[in-house]
This record gives sequence, structure tokens and C-alpha cells, in this order.
Amino acid sequence: MIKRTLMAVSYIILSTALFAQTNSRETLINGKWVEPGVYRMIEHSIRFFEDGTYSVQYNGYFDYEIRGYYKLQKNRLITYPDLENGAEMMEVSPPQDLLESGNVWTLGRNQKDAIIYNTTLRSEGGMQFADVNSVNPAGLSRGTEGTRLITVAKAVTVLEHNSNIRTSPALNSPKATYSISGKEYPYLPAGREVVLLGRTAEKETVPGYDPGYWYYIEAKLYPMEESGPKYGWVYGPLLNMDKTAPFDFSAR
Repeated sequence: MIKRTLMAVSYIILSTALFAQTNSRETLINGKWVEPGVYRMIEHSIRFFEDGTYSVQYNGYFDYEIRGYYKLQKNRLITYPDLENGAEMMEVSPPQDLLESGNVWTLGRNQKDAIIYNTTLRSEGGMQFADVNSVNPAGLSRGTEGTRLITVAKAVTVLEHNSNIRTSPALNSPKATYSISGKEYPYLPAGREVVLLGRTAEKETVPGYDPGYWYYIEAKLYPMEESGPKYGWVYGPLLNMDKTAPFDFSAR
């Protein structure tokens, strides 16, 4: 009786492990993996294939491709790049995480505080990819840098005014500085496009404006020409909500 029970328990454990591994493989193969963030004019993307191989594409000022093979151990992915046959036109140096043989990545799914994508790959060195098919719906409570926010309908809008981008949703929080075409700005200029990622749970009244939410945004910055924090908080009445339109994250 004990022997049968142990065999049954072993079968359940093995079946669960095999199911998890199969599910992880399907997640990798069916995913559309890119570096996190909405606005990336220069980025890496990665594809996984059923034969155990993968391909990393770099789309930027210089394009290259790295191919290799991978192994799965539950939610751990191990990559082995074939740098002799799988790297082409590498005028720029790829991130070290893509070059190391045996690099370990963790597959995260249904992450409770993910703001945009809830399925990600993170290497031990810190590089990340996200599956753009795993976008969170609106109305979820999430946390970022110690602040709770509510995810919003995926929307792109523009700044109605020159807008301070702050590190937290409060007037006394630090303001971001941006470098645009060689000039420093203590704000983002009016007309700048941003994507709304979340908002505060309650509205706030700021002197001189109607009550409004604070919005957590990602700013559109152009590589080589502009620099500054991509993410931050902006007071809602500074946004032109009449020009808000849906943003399709999966179309990236």
C-alpha cells in the first residue's frame, strides 16, 4: 500500500513537472519577446523555436543577429549562443548577457506588480525581455517604486503644456531634467507624445488646475538626440485627453 502511494505521488510530481516544462516551452515559442518599454527605436527581440534554437535580432543603427540553442529547467531558461555561426554584421558590441554561454534566465508569469506586461524573461545579469502578448487589462492595482497605481486603458496622448515629470505623484517630489537637441529642460515640452501606464487611485487638487489624477507615463525620447528619465508622474490636467487614442502594445 505504501509502495503504491509513493508511486502515485511520484507520478503526480513528475506529471506536474512535465506539464510545467511543456507550458513554459509553449510560452516561449508563442511569445513575442522584446525589451520592455513602449518607445524603443533601438531594441533587441528574441524568438524561440520548437527545435530548441533561438534567434536574437538587434534593430538599431547597426543590425545584427545572434543564434543559438536553449534548454528549459521548469521556469529557468539557459541559453547557449553560437557566436561562430550565429552572429552577423556585429558592428556594435551586444550586451554581455547575450554573449555568455550558459546564461540563466528566469521566466516570470502572472507577476502581481507588473504594470504593462505580466510575462517576462530576466537574466541573472539584469537584461529583460517581455512578451507583448501579455499586456495587463485596465483597472488592476499595481505597485511601482513604493506607489500604488491603477492600470489604465492602453492609451497614447500628448502634453498640453510644458510639463514637470516627477519621481512620485506629489508636487514636492523631484522633477526630471531632459536634454533635447543639446539643450537642457527642467520639463518635457508641450506637444510631446506619452503613453499612459497607470494613474493614482484618487484625484488631487493642484492650485490653478481642475482636480485630476496623477498619471504614470512613458515618454517618447529619440536616441542619440534626447536623454532623460523615460518614466515618471505627470499631473493629469497637463495632458490633452481630447487627443487620447488607444495604443496597441502588441503591434510593436
